[in-house]
Amino acid sequence: MLRSRLRACLLATAGAATLLFGLVPSATASAAPEPTTGTTAVAGTTVSGTGLASAEVQQSSGFWACTVPPGYTYTHTQVQLRVCGSGLRAVYHVVPPSDGLWACTVPAGFTYDTVQSLPSTCRNGEMATSYRLREPVDGLWACTVPHGFTYDAVQNLPSTCRAGQMASSYRLRGV
Repeated sequence: MLRSRLRACLLATAGAATLLFGLVPSATASAAPEPTTGTTAVAGTTVSGTGLASAEVQQSSGFWACTVPPGYTYTHTQVQLRVCGSGLRAVYHVVPPSDGLWACTVPAGFTYDTVQSLPSTCRNGEMATSYRLREPVDGLWACTVPHGFTYDAVQNLPSTCRAGQMASSYRLRGV
């Protein structure tokens, strides 16, 4: 147990050092969008047991940051030591939103059609809800009614829009 914690700490420190000393390969730096003002990019370190390596392959357009810029969402968190300030702080795997993406937040211009509750994905070490993002279109059954849409039918289903609970789903119509 101590050995795995030490290994995780060393990986986090190596990732932070890589970022601070500019040793990130240029191919990695050019693949990620530039963070906005107030956002600090964090090297994409993978801590054993988090499952982040497979998520990074699926969402190669993402980057690790201390905050989530407007217009983006995030798909995972990690706790890093002294990367985003003093002590242990969360870093976010930030990605542009897209239809069908499982994300931790629902950005403006999107809705969601189902949820899942998973440990250590959106809140490190805790159960948290992930949302399957959808671009709103006529006829889509969605959990929220986004701006520019109304609905013409409602259905109540278990565990679709709220993990483990009954919740309403709406058939969208554009206005």
